Amino acid sequence: MADGPTPEAATKEAKKAAKLWIEAAKKEKREIPEPIDKRRYSGKFVVRVPPELQREQASEEGEIEGAATIYLL
Repeated sequence: MADGPTPEAATKEAKKAAKLWIEAAKKEKREIPEPIDKRRYSGKFVVRVPPELQREQASEEGEIEGAATIYLL
């Protein structure tokens, strides 16, 4: 965790903290996750909802032609 009196100072401290964490992880031979901006994403995600909500949504979609569950988001 890092902070600072300004956003710029906090960012600088966060970068320092990340660098130190990576150095320690390498020494301990721990796995270092790939940076988020380098990861590949499929463009889809799964959301779990209670069965009752899914049933209700399915019945509403039947009433509205062309409706999609995405409107819940």
